[in-house]
Amino acid sequence: MLLKNLIDKYSSEVVAVLASIGVPLPEASVFFVDSGATNAQDAADGEHGNTWSRPFATLDYAVGRCTADQGDIILVAPGYAETLSGAADLDIDVSGITIIGLGTGSLMPTFTLGGIDAATTIEINGDNITVKNLRIVGGDTDGTTLGINVITGSDYLTLDGLVFWETTATMEIFTCISLADKTDQCTIKNCHFMNGATGSNVAAIITASDEHDYLVIDNCVFMGDWIDGVIDLNAAAIVYPTIKNCIIQNVDATAGNAIMLNAATVAMLINNMIATGKGDGYAVSDVSASFCIQNYTGEVATNAIAVTGNATSTDLSS
Repeated sequence: MLLKNLIDKYSSEVVAVLASIGVPLPEASVFFVDSGATNAQDAADGEHGNTWSRPFATLDYAVGRCTADQGDIILVAPGYAETLSGAADLDIDVSGITIIGLGTGSLMPTFTLGGIDAATTIEINGDNITVKNLRIVGGDTDGTTLGINVITGSDYLTLDGLVFWETTATMEIFTCISLADKTDQCTIKNCHFMNGATGSNVAAIITASDEHDYLVIDNCVFMGDWIDGVIDLNAAAIVYPTIKNCIIQNVDATAGNAIMLNAATVAMLINNMIATGKGDGYAVSDVSASFCIQNYTGEVATNAIAVTGNATSTDLSS
């Protein structure tokens, strides 16, 4: 239903949540998704998807009902639950849409990932997409290869307030977010990544395969054990990435890296709290071309603490 008509007819249901969206386009549609609703159905009948009383049953179907670049909005109900097991079971492939999960704590909309053989479980393929307030948990006993796969050319993506959670020691998400090459001006903010299994096979939380311009990672918490480093941006030089206001812990005693950068990357690392488990401690693999402002680093093995100003490679890697 068009936003302007929706507010006229169902204002009591939508006004409270629209305040967090900003100013949507006048021709934007708003869709409602609730897997637990009695009358939920994935049907293009003009009735379902327009209200909480008759919502769509799945988020993927709601995405398919959106129109590109009209500012369409999908609201996902508190307590929504879905298990994904195939390649791109959830395919967010319409440009210009905003997906907002409602609810906090255990009521955050939750997607459980299963199937290690799946190429991916959640795929993002489009420009100007925003995804807010969803919880993504591991659900396969052998681990899940990939959580979110961002396809080449998906520029101006915003991931805001996502929670990635490992449910048991073996139900890992080996890579939480993978950015394909040339996904420019993406922002990952206010996200929480938890991997509690010491000695796990988790490679990294965020990986970037090639060139990316102006990636921003802001106000995120990373806590766990990663064998390649927590944020792995080492594949190629990236144009001016910014990592700021983050808490990063990697207890892995062998790898122990927090941030991995290409030697040619000119990054801004600002106000990060970093703790590593490697004995000789590598908070950041290479910052020789980067600027570091007021970062705090510590090592489990030595309980050493360092404060960096305008860092060289020695300041953050020893």
